[in-house]
Amino acid sequence: MDEFGADPPDRDSYRTPTLAIQFQPHPGLLTQTREFVRSFCGTFVRDPDAVYRLTIAAHELLENSIKYSSDGTTNMTIECHTGERKSRISIRAENRATPERVRAVRDAIETLRDADDPFQLYCDLIKASVDRNAHSGLGLARICVEAACALDYRVTGDQLAIFAETYVDHGGLE
Repeated sequence: MDEFGADPPDRDSYRTPTLAIQFQPHPGLLTQTREFVRSFCGTFVRDPDAVYRLTIAAHELLENSIKYSSDGTTNMTIECHTGERKSRISIRAENRATPERVRAVRDAIETLRDADDPFQLYCDLIKASVDRNAHSGLGLARICVEAACALDYRVTGDQLAIFAETYVDHGGLE
């Protein structure tokens, strides 16, 4: 088993359909991009619930990129690693970020990892976000809880990459 609680797919059997987007996102493009991502994932994943979860994760990562990119440019990559029993779906959003934003992402992801009950933390964040306009971490919690994805991040200079990964049973993929 791997860190995500699933047997990793056999690496020799990977077929890796990949969608990579580099653009300067605008809130008006979010819906169209979300539909494009849904269509891409739906090509490989038969389970509509899994497609919905992947679309949520991509949407939240894109929305964060739109709000918090320091130069307005975002790179998003979605990969479908197909193995014999399970397939790993990886979504990465990367953009330039301020040190404050990097700290906020680090704190939010580490809080989610350390939570005894991520669902309760998510509920608490929903309640707290009503009264605050600052970075709530709600989108990242939504990826973790509603989209059932594990989160990670990497910082290289001023580049912040956020990763969301989940496993889908082989029966859910074509």
